[in-house]
This record gives sequence, structure tokens and C-alpha cells, in this order.
Amino acid sequence: MHAELVDKKMSIGIIDTQFIAARNDSKQRGYKLHNQSQNEINRFEFWELLIRVAGFKFKDEESGSKRSFAVCFKTLLEFLSEHYLPYPI
Repeated sequence: MHAELVDKKMSIGIIDTQFIAARNDSKQRGYKLHNQSQNEINRFEFWELLIRVAGFKFKDEESGSKRSFAVCFKTLLEFLSEHYLPYPI
């Protein structure tokens, strides 16, 4: 089943960019990561990636009504649950 997360606004390239940004942000903050390759992320980086993707996908900056990252993340979870879970949360 395809969640349709990738669309005209959100491409695979944008998700890759957010992945790299989440990894580099933790390095800039001085977190010591043990034996981590370029394609791996830690738990906290995974959460940061989800929040970055949610903000990019669901922030409505064109309409003038800015949504918080918390609201965007909740919208992402609802979006994914509609497409992946057999029963609503």
C-alpha cells in the first residue's frame, strides 16, 4: 500500500535532503555518534526527520495560516494511520 507521502510538493529528493539535515544537525550540536555510516540515523534523528518532513509537507505558508510543528506532526501521524493502519487510532 502506498501512502502517497511523495507528491508534487514532497519529492524523494526533499526527503533525502531532510534526512541529511537531521544527521548534520546532530553533528553540529556535538553529539558523538558511534560507528554510524552515511545511511544510518539514531532514534532522535529519526524523530527529527519525521518532524522535518511533517513541517515541510503540512505547513500551509502559502495560505498565510502557519501551523506549528506539533500540529503538522499530528497531521502526519493521522495521514499515515489512514493509509497504513487497518483500524483508526
